[in-house]
Amino acid sequence: MDQWKDMLEWKKIADQYLGKSFFHPQNVQERTKEGSAGSIAMNIYESHHELLCVAAMPGIEKDTDVTISAEHQTLKISGNVTIKNGVFKPVIEEFWGGEFERELYLPCPVRKEQVSAFYLKGFLYIRLMKLKDSYQQTRIDWKRFGD
Repeated sequence: MDQWKDMLEWKKIADQYLGKSFFHPQNVQERTKEGSAGSIAMNIYESHHELLCVAAMPGIEKDTDVTISAEHQTLKISGNVTIKNGVFKPVIEEFWGGEFERELYLPCPVRKEQVSAFYLKGFLYIRLMKLKDSYQQTRIDWKRFGD
């Protein structure tokens, strides 16, 4: 019996039942402020020296709509999303609008300086440099005992 195949089948059933992914995509912890209109979807990518955080954020009009801060191993994004629909009234709304706050625990500590962000076609891109100590390997000498 293939246990991995059974596990994937169970996950598929759980996803169908819950209507969304039952498992968190990675071991990234997050907190969303209670009372927020919603939570923004984010991906985090990693290279040897930096992290790239990509947030799906339709409806951002001005740079003052979003506040970004990074401290040690935490990224915090808050702001206000405005989705204009003109004379139309909503029938189905899958995009949310309003205030939000999202705090993510990053996979490694980041530097306070050399942070950059830009907004393009509904996505907010945030580049964070890793702390030098977090990506340097240290050689550890060891001795064998008992031989």
